[in-house]
Amino acid sequence: MVVTMNESSDVEKFKSFLKEIFRIDLQDLDFGIYKIMKIKQDMIQKFIDDDLIRIADSVISEFPDKDQNLMTDVFNLSYEFLSRYYSNGDFIPQIRYGGRDKYMIPYNGQEVELYWATRNSYYVKTTEYFTNYSFIVYDPFNPDDKFKVNFKIKEADLDKNYVASEKKYFFIAEDPIFIRDKEADIFFNYRPIRNDESEVFQGNENTIRDTVKQKAEETILNVVPNNLSEILSRKTTENETNRSIIRRHIDIYFKKNESDYFIVKNLRKFLDAELANFIKNEILKIDNDFNVIESNRYLAKNVSSMCQQIIKQISEIEDFELKLWEKKKFVFNVNYVITLSRIANKENGLRTIRNILNHKGIAEQINEWKEIGIIGNDFNQKSIILEKLDGMELDQHYATLPIDTKFFKELEFEILALFNDLDNEMDGWLIHSENYQALNTILPLFKEKIQTIYIDPPFNTGSDFSYKDEYQDSTWLTLMDNRIAVSHNFLKNSGSILLHLDHNADHYGRIILDKNFGKENFINEIIWRMGWVSGYKTQVSAFVRNHDVIFYYAKNSQDVLFNKGDSKIPYQSFDKDTIKPELETILKKWDIEKESIRNIKINIKNNKNFVYKIGLVTKDGEYNIEDTWNSSEYEDLNSNKIKRNAKEYTPNGSKITQKPEELLKRIIELTSKKDQIILDFFLGTATSAAVAHKLGRKWVGIEVGDYFYTDCLWRMKHVLAGFGNHESCGISKEINWSGGGFFKYFNLEQYEDSLNNIEIREKGLDEAKLKPHIVEYILKYGTLESKIFVNKEMLSDPFNIKMRIVDGGIEEEATMNLIETFNLWYGVNVEKVVSVDDRDRRYVFIKGRKDRQGVIIIWRNTKDLDFIAEKDFIMEKLRKDFNIEDDSQGSTQVLFNNDCALDLSVNNIEVKSLDPIFFELQWDGLS
Repeated sequence: MVVTMNESSDVEKFKSFLKEIFRIDLQDLDFGIYKIMKIKQDMIQKFIDDDLIRIADSVISEFPDKDQNLMTDVFNLSYEFLSRYYSNGDFIPQIRYGGRDKYMIPYNGQEVELYWATRNSYYVKTTEYFTNYSFIVYDPFNPDDKFKVNFKIKEADLDKNYVASEKKYFFIAEDPIFIRDKEADIFFNYRPIRNDESEVFQGNENTIRDTVKQKAEETILNVVPNNLSEILSRKTTENETNRSIIRRHIDIYFKKNESDYFIVKNLRKFLDAELANFIKNEILKIDNDFNVIESNRYLAKNVSSMCQQIIKQISEIEDFELKLWEKKKFVFNVNYVITLSRIANKENGLRTIRNILNHKGIAEQINEWKEIGIIGNDFNQKSIILEKLDGMELDQHYATLPIDTKFFKELEFEILALFNDLDNEMDGWLIHSENYQALNTILPLFKEKIQTIYIDPPFNTGSDFSYKDEYQDSTWLTLMDNRIAVSHNFLKNSGSILLHLDHNADHYGRIILDKNFGKENFINEIIWRMGWVSGYKTQVSAFVRNHDVIFYYAKNSQDVLFNKGDSKIPYQSFDKDTIKPELETILKKWDIEKESIRNIKINIKNNKNFVYKIGLVTKDGEYNIEDTWNSSEYEDLNSNKIKRNAKEYTPNGSKITQKPEELLKRIIELTSKKDQIILDFFLGTATSAAVAHKLGRKWVGIEVGDYFYTDCLWRMKHVLAGFGNHESCGISKEINWSGGGFFKYFNLEQYEDSLNNIEIREKGLDEAKLKPHIVEYILKYGTLESKIFVNKEMLSDPFNIKMRIVDGGIEEEATMNLIETFNLWYGVNVEKVVSVDDRDRRYVFIKGRKDRQGVIIIWRNTKDLDFIAEKDFIMEKLRKDFNIEDDSQGSTQVLFNNDCALDLSVNNIEVKSLDPIFFELQWDGLS
């Protein structure tokens, strides 16, 4: 079919649109999802260049009226349909009723329901990850000669807990380039503008950003070799006379790492349904007599055929991203922090402490203790163990010194082997990860075990985090809905969630909680009066904001734990006839008559005339807890000035939180009992974990960013040390906190790490050639549907599996901990860990429980292993350390990596390989 000039413009418009959707203009990129696009590049290019016209012609040619050319309508209608849902790199699943601006809200019986544009999507936060950006350039005079350029982060000043602080930019590093054969690494620093740069980088936001980019472009072209500089300085296309190749990639890199995006949960289902509605309502236009114009029939058939093929291609890519997003993530960098007293109280614990003191890592540990401030320069490690006539003894002066096993990896299994109920004896889990990835991964272990969730998320101010144009509220809603929906699964039936917000998002937060927990499980809206915080000098014409809200919801309002007895404020009692004059003044101020009061309890701070709280006591001696709470402030009756009573202790001077420990103390005591678990997946500076620990609760804290180490981990080490039992350390003085504890911390693979570890197999898959020591997400050439899998040979050497990860903005090759990974994925509550060598081969035995079933997991390197010869050794260990023949707790699983020749005749013992379980669990997502 010959396409006319007018038709050609419509065809080219549609082709350009498809090239944007399928990122054809980014085919030189060589990382993440762009590597996947290369698989379909030829097919998509052929579809755009050739098949579009052929598809249209095949149906239109059947139309009997040859004088009526429908080509323009076909492409315009196809563009009209697809462009409705596409916005700046994302498909936004908004249901349409008719034309471009007519939306339809789906109704399925609710009286009232909140609906937002990205409701059926996942919010993907990328700013903190800074994945490597790679692209290929070719020598125009020698097309076979190509050069790879990698943008990498050398240093990154990361925001905390999704909360933006100073504006940051990608500045070219001072030593910006590393060259090797046909490859160049170019380094950036992500940081705010320094004081000495303020004159260079000034103006509005666009001007500053353009200056930063220009500086990067000039520096790169000056420092790379001449031949590469000549290539990178060329213009990208004939139409872009003012943009060089390197500037184009700088622009893309900045944009990629400074904005969020979404993954639609079921894009194909949504678009197919929308296409059916579009064809029915806007092309066929069936009238009341069910008549259809003949030309519309052909248009409908043509548009349907064309759009269905496009939807299939789009959906395969989106589904691939979805699968990687939902997969459970690998664990790495696992360490434990434990005070010496916890070790000393165990059998052989003093001997282990002596081994620690004689280990090469003790020097680094001592340096950390000095940095924390819990020992001085006069410290003598020999004084930790006291020699007595009847043996050794730990000097109690050093009982709460926290040992970090990162300094003593060779002794880690010896320390863990001291415990017979390991997980239950630990106080906390500190997890370095984007919080959705963490929640998805740890759910099997903590499902229905959490008593209280407290979260203090970003407040949707518009500067909390980057968001897609016109979708600020949708971004916030999707961020919160994704995570709160998962959190429901963590709570015990008596559990509750408390969501801390301000006026920017409280109205949305309430509805999100209604959606996921149910209106019937709303308990209270708590007003937290936090003091003068909103810049009152500039707001004389308006009210001064001095409160936040905390929404309190139950998993089940009929069974929720409301532990009022443990949250009493230490009141002093005064009979009505002995009320001091200044108290009468306060009572009159609050419109309370002296004669009407049976008894009053008053908390006096520092025995001065400062009233913290007055509570009316009921006849049975109880008191009522109000839903309006004061912050850590008191009122000076003489001057009526607001002052701070308790200062929030944050390590390294960090002050990103305004939440005092006393607020968290009240929340935790109201909603939980000792030894129950508190979860905070917007951990910030770990206030909730610190308070939970001091109050004898267990805790799980999740945070992302490099400050995980500088704030969260640092603070919890202070808490274990009992450091600073004084007023400036929150509730420490009030409860007489003396230290002690035991927690685990670790990192998780992130979504961007998953993307960066994709390997393409274009010409089939030879499993014998796969790398056994590297985590790779293998993608077979030719299709994206359900063809992602990892190298299953990795389990033959479980102690040496590597993965390329980005931590703190820096790429490194990290060793994955498959033991901890499997324990999380399978939901194993670990009781006992034993590591032993047999014939120069390392064995790790894990004893625990999965739900109510006992489980023993055996890990070893199976390369060149004589499975028959190891039987007697394994059986001896099972009898000696795990009493396998005396199992009195019901059935037990014995799992092992790869093969095993073990043949148990004991009743209720199931022996099998863990390999198929491992690989199935990895893809067992939440949706």
